[in-house]
Amino acid sequence: MTAASKRAARSNVRELVPQSSNALFKTVSSMEDDIRAIGDFGHAIELMCASMEDEDDLAACALQRLAWEIKRRAEALEGIRGELFHALHPNRAHFERVGWPDGEQSTDGGRAA
Repeated sequence: MTAASKRAARSNVRELVPQSSNALFKTVSSMEDDIRAIGDFGHAIELMCASMEDEDDLAACALQRLAWEIKRRAEALEGIRGELFHALHPNRAHFERVGWPDGEQSTDGGRAA
């Protein structure tokens, strides 16, 4: 990455950093599709490995490890995103009382925010 592209990336991050919790909630919500895509990329690599195993076992093993790691990290990231989604939700107090539509338990043991 060049110095100019690093500066541009930092500038983009500053523009994306929201100033309010509502903006943070929108940012966290917008991450869902990207995280799902990352997991799908891991799955695609995994499928490629299945077709390679007879040809080059060492390469298939290396790619399989990469696929597992991509999927594991995407799952972990989705877990964090889900926690942030619940914590920053504009109607959190309501859902903490009545339960979340996705069936998830409250993030604070049932205490309303």
